[in-house]
Amino acid sequence: MNKKRWQDGLRLIEREWYRQGVLKAPSMILARSSIQRPSGPWVLVVIAALLVLGAISPQVASAQAVPQPILTTQFSFSNPGARSLGLGGAFVALADDATAAWANPAGLVQIMKPEISAEARYWSYSTPFVAGGRVDGEPTGIGLDTTAGVRTGTSEFDTTGLAFLSFVYPGNRWCLAVYRHVLANLQVVGETEGLFTDDGDGGVVRFLDQRNHSVMDVISYGVSGAYRLSDSFSVGAGLVYYDTSVEIQSDLYFWDDLDDPMGSGTSYLPEHFVLGQTLFGDDQSFGLSAGILWRISQRWSVGGRYRQGPEARMSGQARAGSILDLGVPPGTVIDFDFEAIAEMPDNYCLLYTSPSPRDRS
Repeated sequence: MNKKRWQDGLRLIEREWYRQGVLKAPSMILARSSIQRPSGPWVLVVIAALLVLGAISPQVASAQAVPQPILTTQFSFSNPGARSLGLGGAFVALADDATAAWANPAGLVQIMKPEISAEARYWSYSTPFVAGGRVDGEPTGIGLDTTAGVRTGTSEFDTTGLAFLSFVYPGNRWCLAVYRHVLANLQVVGETEGLFTDDGDGGVVRFLDQRNHSVMDVISYGVSGAYRLSDSFSVGAGLVYYDTSVEIQSDLYFWDDLDDPMGSGTSYLPEHFVLGQTLFGDDQSFGLSAGILWRISQRWSVGGRYRQGPEARMSGQARAGSILDLGVPPGTVIDFDFEAIAEMPDNYCLLYTSPSPRDRS
């Protein structure tokens, strides 16, 4: 489905929703609809289906004040190995064991005999998400609209696994290594209920409530090499193969009591499901890495590293709910005719350190 056909489809949905009395006007581009309470002011309800449209037309999405579901990604930028964790980033300027294959390949020349390194790790993530509250404006004190500012929740996720594995083979002035490293291993689950804002005309907007579930796994496989240019200076380089899997799912729901948008809670009932979107990518990419290591003296050394981050081609789908007549049977899945590249951050650093007496041999 191309962009024009998708937009034409949205216009048909708009006209149907206008006929059903959900929209105040037949040309709101799904930006927001209005539901009239039995008494009191009109409350505007943002129809976040434009999140899906935003994947095709960012200009349209950016013109609307709609919060998009965001995966708060937590990469493992810490170097593998218990010793490097104890030294923090300063290990880049030492890089004198098998974990240097990842931390700083230039340090591999300090290894005098073949070496294997393996690390099992326990990860514990606490990831914040928007649970409700106010995007802007003052709360009315009615129903759920009682919090000034955004209210956050926390998604807890714990896991264990093989975090790092490497093999190092040294030569005379050179050294080679192969490794496997877990860069990201994360799940985030969150629910947004009762998120409000002002509409600019004295009314109140309640966004559709959301249930989000995101998963990200990034595993890198690499080969690194180093060469000693002098007794005090070495360089290193490597090639990294990334295997990336990402899925970001956001489902939109009406609250339980449609006549009480200010105060009703949400049980995320299947019959109140409006629309869902899933963005996903299962892709592989290559990156380069490089490093330097300069032993200035017995007391000081300087190390630097650069590593390209992974990329993943992303696509998506939309799923129709049953509470509104969208012109298609409930459960219909529409594939997006688009492809976006998710670029994850490069990593670089330049550090100096003073080796411990044990490291000055």
